[in-house]
Amino acid sequence: GIGRQVAKRLAGFGVELLVHDPMLAPDGPVVSTPLDELLARSDVVTLHCPLLAETRADGDAAYAAELAALYLTSLADGVGQLESAVAEARWADAGELGHRLKGAAAQMGDAALAQAAAELQDAGRSGDARRASRAAGAVLRAAGTSAQTVRSWQAADADRSTPGVAG
Repeated sequence: GIGRQVAKRLAGFGVELLVHDPMLAPDGPVVSTPLDELLARSDVVTLHCPLLAETRADGDAAYAAELAALYLTSLADGVGQLESAVAEARWADAGELGHRLKGAAAQMGDAALAQAAAELQDAGRSGDARRASRAAGAVLRAAGTSAQTVRSWQAADADRSTPGVAG
């Protein structure tokens, strides 16, 4: 997740990294520091919140629905453009689409699509057609999964807002 990526980047600076995560296993490789202690000992604090139904759009259902609809529209547009770029072997364009899809996916909390899109971005920018072609396939598969996930959120949200439907 994002926390691990931040930790990897900070390691090169020789920082003491403290983590507060109530979901960590007590006997795991990373120890959760009590929040009050973490805040007292820290010069810099980053906050990473998982994208769950209860954390999307600060609980504003209308805003979450709007974001999901915009994401799905943007995703469909990006996928269509990527399919055209791949069919025409326009790898630099595919790389730029990877950049755009990476940002959208990261905003929605879709790490798999963001990672695949980052690979496409790098491959497209480097001009490596074979790598870009493989990465584009991974992006297209991940985008399909992402769209299904967001549609399931929408369906679950719609069920919760319909009287008489258990959520």
